[in-house]
Amino acid sequence: MVRCQLVGDKGVGKKSLALQFILGQCPEVLPQSFESYCKYFQGRELDILVELKVDLCNSSHAEEYFKSVDAVIFCFSVDNPASFESLQKHWFPLLRPYIYEIPSFLAGCKSDLLPRDSMIPEIRSPSLSRSSPCPRSKTPTSDLFVTWELGENLARQLACHSYHECTTTDSGNSSNRLFSRVLDLTKPPPAPISASSRICVIL
Repeated sequence: MVRCQLVGDKGVGKKSLALQFILGQCPEVLPQSFESYCKYFQGRELDILVELKVDLCNSSHAEEYFKSVDAVIFCFSVDNPASFESLQKHWFPLLRPYIYEIPSFLAGCKSDLLPRDSMIPEIRSPSLSRSSPCPRSKTPTSDLFVTWELGENLARQLACHSYHECTTTDSGNSSNRLFSRVLDLTKPPPAPISASSRICVIL
């Protein structure tokens, strides 16, 4: 099982992102008790954790919690620059001590709200190298939207593997791409070779 933790401010679209992926559509009324859900995808079981059920002020508790987490997706809403800044100033510094060895990703939710001329085709969604330079950018909270370029810049700054714009209006295509990328970078360890299957070549 691959456990994927969603992180971000309340109301940015974490639950909608998870439900769109799990159900193939986002219900008009979101369940209040929804905290996590499992789905078999690409031959593997994916457990998506929507709520962060851990006391981050208790370092030993947090360390133990994240030992069972295989990937982290930082989420913000593209029409809410304050939620974008919150990842930089609050969520990432809070989680950094516990997730430095865990693959992380960045998701800009509600991308259907972006002006059409700022929407980026799928071909502009490459994975980001952790060694890529980190351009500095400013995102005033007075701006209406977070652009693709700012999202990519933040992904580099947070050392995320890739940035994805996601929406619940595309029949799950964007969420499928995101979680496919998660599975690509959380490959299961190779099965140990049994003594009976080992081959010894003597030269």
